Amino acid sequence: MLRLSAAGSKRWALGYRFGGSQHLLGLGEWPAVSLAAARGEAAKAHALLARGLDPATKAPEAASAVAAVTFEQWAAKVRDTKESGGASPATLTRFDHTTRVLCAVPINGRSFGKLTLAQIGARVARDALHLLQNSGFKGTVLKARVVMASAFGLQR
Repeated sequence: MLRLSAAGSKRWALGYRFGGSQHLLGLGEWPAVSLAAARGEAAKAHALLARGLDPATKAPEAASAVAAVTFEQWAAKVRDTKESGGASPATLTRFDHTTRVLCAVPINGRSFGKLTLAQIGARVARDALHLLQNSGFKGTVLKARVVMASAFGLQR
């Protein structure tokens, strides 16, 4: 199912029963995780349930795999998802500009785009936004905040 938060974020989730109680397994944030990918993850969870295993105990393994993805790789995947989802050329251009500028920000001798999602904490994100703002990209800062919030949603 696709769950909508009050803030407007959209996340795929699977509701299931295990050990006599109801559980909810997060499958990723839309649009970074496509419907097909969410269905694939749900099928894996159903297979684990069929073998008598709780899929939530396997979730940390999946989260660590996502955290090993660099910001640049994540942005490319989200861009492809937006394009295949029918996003307008203007939306794609704005997303490309925002991620290109954000990926080029130098953080501790590396570009922001080369950092893995696991390496991007609140302090690193704040530093990147401050560097953007001080470099004259004030209009891009707000868009970069939205992009970063979406990336951090993948780690949860």
